[in-house]
Amino acid sequence: MAAFLGQGASLTWNSGAVGQILSMDGPNVERAMIDTTNLATTQTVDTNTVRYRTFAAGYADGGEFSMELQFDHDDTGQGAMWDDFESGTSRSVTVSFSDGDNYTFTGFIRSMSFSQAIDEVNRANVTIKVTGGVDHNSG
Repeated sequence: MAAFLGQGASLTWNSGAVGQILSMDGPNVERAMIDTTNLATTQTVDTNTVRYRTFAAGYADGGEFSMELQFDHDDTGQGAMWDDFESGTSRSVTVSFSDGDNYTFTGFIRSMSFSQAIDEVNRANVTIKVTGGVDHNSG
């Protein structure tokens, strides 16, 4: 697969575009691991009997998705995210990449923080908690 740039990537929240995105990270999915080791667990490695722990895969967790924005109180997507944070509403999310691939999932706004600094644009950091699975669609 050829490398491609992040420019052109986008995010929709409840089918509405979120503007002024500076960076995105995630979703960071993970799976629980269940220790299945018992006192009799052994394995043969290179003709030697050794004791290694054994594991089984548990439930998957859709993880979290985070992004940094140039805060814009007039951006309808950013405003909708704030409203949904206050109400605790889960929404559909689509993250689209410049190569045409996308990830879709349902999530709620876990946190929003805002920062201001000298000679900097106002910024917002948003974390979305994924609830359920993450679908990948090739472009």
